[in-house]
Amino acid sequence: MKIVFIGTPSFAATALEALAAKYEVVLVVTRPSKPRGRSKTLIDPEVKQTADRLGLKVIQPESINKEEAIESLKKAGADIFVVAAYGKIIKKEVLEIPKYFVNIHASLLPKYRGAAPINRAIMDGEKVTGISIMKVEEGLDTGGVCLKKEVEIKDKNAEELENELAEIGAQLICDFVELAKKDEVIFTPQDDSKATYADKISKENGKLDFKNMTAEQALHLIKGLSPKLGAFASIGDKVCKFYDAKLVKQKGTPGQVLSSRKELVIAFKEDALSILEIQAPGKKKMDIKSFLLGNKIAENEVFE
Repeated sequence: MKIVFIGTPSFAATALEALAAKYEVVLVVTRPSKPRGRSKTLIDPEVKQTADRLGLKVIQPESINKEEAIESLKKAGADIFVVAAYGKIIKKEVLEIPKYFVNIHASLLPKYRGAAPINRAIMDGEKVTGISIMKVEEGLDTGGVCLKKEVEIKDKNAEELENELAEIGAQLICDFVELAKKDEVIFTPQDDSKATYADKISKENGKLDFKNMTAEQALHLIKGLSPKLGAFASIGDKVCKFYDAKLVKQKGTPGQVLSSRKELVIAFKEDALSILEIQAPGKKKMDIKSFLLGNKIAENEVFE
């Protein structure tokens, strides 16, 4: 069966590589390359880098919904369109082109529909999440589900969980193609009454609220935003970002620094966190021992 693959970041590239190893991927669609860094060098999306390495045909339209892109998709003559973390709304005209148009979604639908299911599941303290292979419809992740597999979150951060889910997604999408080859695909409708939504992460989502969060809730927030975004709090006129921590059974006034010699322990509404990885303003991330060598924080100072 011929496949068109549509995606952008590394999560999607893992699935593309798995599909290309077993099936005929006739076209890859990804977002335009963007300038990055001070030099404004154009950097290709991970999916394009993977497609180029595998010798696959790639297009990078400004919009997949415009006539030129639609013509390319029709000419591909594919039976299956697979989308994974593409980052753009796909219109009905495109959805109707292939026999199967499916999405590799990083949650156990109908929970965590939307843009940031991996981050939100960790931030909310979920015990398990997973991958759903679902039919793409005009609604936001509303289509029927063909395959699911769950995974325990444990103490993973967002990147660690994303990497694990990417591998599972790659396996499940290959399983889907096998079902399609045998004409055994069944999509089970979602229970919309149980739907929850994983909104895109904003900067404000990373603010640690010492008075209203338990240390466990704060740890979920830190893990859910690590290692790319980080949670943050201020001490004096400095804003620090936090990327890793561990729970400790200590009490104090919310935001109070309980220890700052060999470790940095900060109190919350309930219990406290020992910070393991931190970033000072204008500096790189560092482990807490290195941070405390160059940054003096007195016990009983208060983070806000």
